[in-house]
Amino acid sequence: MKAVPCVAVAALLAMPTLGCMTITKGSKQTVTFVSLPPGARITMDAGGQTITTPGQLELTRDKAHIAVVDKEGYEPTTVTLHRVISTGILGNFGCFVLFPFCFAVDGLSGDAHELKPDPVSISLVPISTAGASAPPPVGSSPPGAVAGPSAPRP
Repeated sequence: MKAVPCVAVAALLAMPTLGCMTITKGSKQTVTFVSLPPGARITMDAGGQTITTPGQLELTRDKAHIAVVDKEGYEPTTVTLHRVISTGILGNFGCFVLFPFCFAVDGLSGDAHELKPDPVSISLVPISTAGASAPPPVGSSPPGAVAGPSAPRP
């Protein structure tokens, strides 16, 4: 008979963990980065953490993040990781009656959010060769042209 109250108390104490994102997921998210071709450098938030793809970074959920992606021979690019409300916050309704502070804690801490996209997939674009498509300088003759006096105009 004593086991029943103990189980009830344990269930009651465990209820906030069912939905509270702060407890279940924490304030950081591990985001995976991959690139084609691999070996690109990812720099977070203007000089923050740096990795080489493929790789993972642990980022806070409290704000959006900007990743600068570069690799020699390829155009640099940026990717924004947006904050979106996590569907996991719906679990807070399970413990709302007894623990209404879960919504407030998750909202204020940023833990009610997740970062998207995850994983981040980047296809790098090769840099075009400099001289292949550049127009000739103004006033120059095309290759093979013979320099001489201009033909009279009619």
